[in-house]
Amino acid sequence: MVTIDVLQRWGSTLALFPAGSAYVAYYLKRVVKRPMFACGNKKLEGFLRNHVPSAFQAYWPPFWCFQSHAHTILAVLFRLFIRKSYRREFTTTPDGGEIILDWLDANESSNISSDRRPIVLIMPGLTGSSQESYIKHYADDMQRLGFRSVVMNQRGYGGSKLRTPRGYCAGNTEDLNFVISHVKSLYPDAPLAAIGLSIGGIILLNYLAEYGSKAPLVGVLSVSAAWDLLKSNKSLEENLNWLLFNRFLTSNLRSYLKRNKHMIEDKYNVDHILQSRTLYQFDNRVTAKMFGYKDATDYYTHASPYNKLNKIKVPTLCLNAADDPFAPLPTLPLTSANESSHVAMVVPMYGGHLGFMLGAIPIGKTLINRVFSEFMMAMFNHEDEMSKITR
Repeated sequence: MVTIDVLQRWGSTLALFPAGSAYVAYYLKRVVKRPMFACGNKKLEGFLRNHVPSAFQAYWPPFWCFQSHAHTILAVLFRLFIRKSYRREFTTTPDGGEIILDWLDANESSNISSDRRPIVLIMPGLTGSSQESYIKHYADDMQRLGFRSVVMNQRGYGGSKLRTPRGYCAGNTEDLNFVISHVKSLYPDAPLAAIGLSIGGIILLNYLAEYGSKAPLVGVLSVSAAWDLLKSNKSLEENLNWLLFNRFLTSNLRSYLKRNKHMIEDKYNVDHILQSRTLYQFDNRVTAKMFGYKDATDYYTHASPYNKLNKIKVPTLCLNAADDPFAPLPTLPLTSANESSHVAMVVPMYGGHLGFMLGAIPIGKTLINRVFSEFMMAMFNHEDEMSKITR
């Protein structure tokens, strides 16, 4: 009887080996792949391959989690909490709006004088602020490298108050231009670079296209930006994407509106806006009107950076996952990137939206952190080399 019981238990265990072997084979052959890469400037490509190697290596997502929706959600849940105390600065825009800048100066970790210490501007995603865990991790990355970072909290976020009947949108760059000009006025001798996450990346890309070679940035990293907002909106209105992402973000925007109802109720039908159940409905009822667009379709069309790569004259690295539910592969401008002198696109097959987890227990740094640190070191430590490549 003992022998029979042992054989039965081992038989059940051994039966798992074929399935396990098949899964490992599938993971190694179909999941672990080098990313797609697009760039029209071979010298820029060579520079990035030398100085940002993590962007070109095969990406190994957690072997038990690489589906895009799970990857996007679990990246938030697994990220370790990190405590950071910012130096807070309140700024007032020309039209009377309030924007809070949260600084991490790296005074103890840097041997570079304060007036020349490199600065990285961090642009959070939709409804995000400096208090988000992922933003604190990026600020921590720069502090460890001895670089100063500053997080731009959009109007009404990060503890700021909405002091005018205006929020922010993906197509308007006035507030970003104000912040960049302000930072440069404080530290005119310090090189300035930027990272934009999701909608933060869209705003940065639109800023780069608008200002061209006049943009006072040495480099930009865009992560999980949506390039064609109409197609991205269509993707986000699919059943599962609406349930997991669209509904959540729309709820956050409604909460934002409720907090600032007193400031906009004279100009907009707040009760109607609060009935919005999708991002398109919210943008159609308030965002588009707030920024002078005919409707949300007009807003999305003009705010999409898809056809603007040829106008960008600052070295820009764009990281997008092919399976991003916010910006799936068909929406990415790979053809335009292959003709661009200043823009390079790296597209791993997996990673979700702002996910890119690493390791069997993905509680540490992500692929974004690795690429971010390498890219900023390359921009600040090899600025002269880069200027010769992209002049």
